[in-house]
Amino acid sequence: MKTRTEPMPTKDHPPKRVRIAKPLIATAVLVSTTFSAPYAKAEDNSGPDLTEAVTAQMHRQHGNDAAESYGLGGAAQLPAPLVEPYRVSADGQWTFGGSVYLLPEWVHATPVTALFVAREVAGEWEVALQSGGEFAQLMEEAPVDLFPDAREKSALTSSNLRGLARPGLALPWAEDQGGWRHWGVHGNGGNTRPFNAIDFYGGDGKTRASADGFLYRFCGTVNPYIEIHHVNGWRTGYYHLRNQTDVPSGSFVKRYDFLGEIGEELPCGGRANGDHVHWTLWHESEGQVVQDRVIGGWTWHEERAYRGWAQRGNERIGHSDCCLVNYGPFDGYIFNR
Repeated sequence: MKTRTEPMPTKDHPPKRVRIAKPLIATAVLVSTTFSAPYAKAEDNSGPDLTEAVTAQMHRQHGNDAAESYGLGGAAQLPAPLVEPYRVSADGQWTFGGSVYLLPEWVHATPVTALFVAREVAGEWEVALQSGGEFAQLMEEAPVDLFPDAREKSALTSSNLRGLARPGLALPWAEDQGGWRHWGVHGNGGNTRPFNAIDFYGGDGKTRASADGFLYRFCGTVNPYIEIHHVNGWRTGYYHLRNQTDVPSGSFVKRYDFLGEIGEELPCGGRANGDHVHWTLWHESEGQVVQDRVIGGWTWHEERAYRGWAQRGNERIGHSDCCLVNYGPFDGYIFNR
């Protein structure tokens, strides 16, 4: 498997160490020596039956995609996913949470995740992962105490494919702020397709939400991997952040709310080279190319992995070029270009 081509050192971007998560043994999942366990795991009140039920669904729906993204020979080489309940209903019969496949230590990628809702019926757990009719149906039947904010339930079950052409996303830092650079457009696993990822660094280092949505944490509570689920099935991922916001999973965040500072954190494993945010774009469970999308007022273009450029009028910002300004999700340029 090919791994990330490191950016050429410059005075603005000196060479930095490559950080690789150390393999540990986690109690929540079976982890081989080539996989990295989370630094801290969420309290797990699910019991083995729910964990097994979620694991079976993850392998069935996302095992092949995760193996491909991680450069593995097949789903059989994956460890069991980490299962992290966020909420349990008062009667104990319903659980809402997240599940994630930990990253091999050689991969520069965002971990493969899924939200789940589960209901215990006659001693058996019925589990549905986000995306698809079963998830929406279980969400509809879930008690109010599992989803006290009706907006969350709506955001997680709505999907409008007509919105694919223009998700309405800003760049992940303050509007009108410049000084940021990128390490090129690439796949979630580097050379893997689709090319739905961009690494950003520089500026004031403070990473912010690209749009309104509901925030979820994966791989523990200490600088975890953060996802924001927006309306119409869109979501964005933010990996490697440090000094993060302390809002809990399921919190509603506004565009430009602070998420954390660029870093090399590896709560779900993998590797990192220099402080940055590994930003990814998804629709439901599928990665979405950034090619020809307007994000932050720039139209993005891909070449080979970790190359590509951002275009705005006659201005073109390539790999490690200075500098990107965040023009926000909607401005006159977008509609009149």
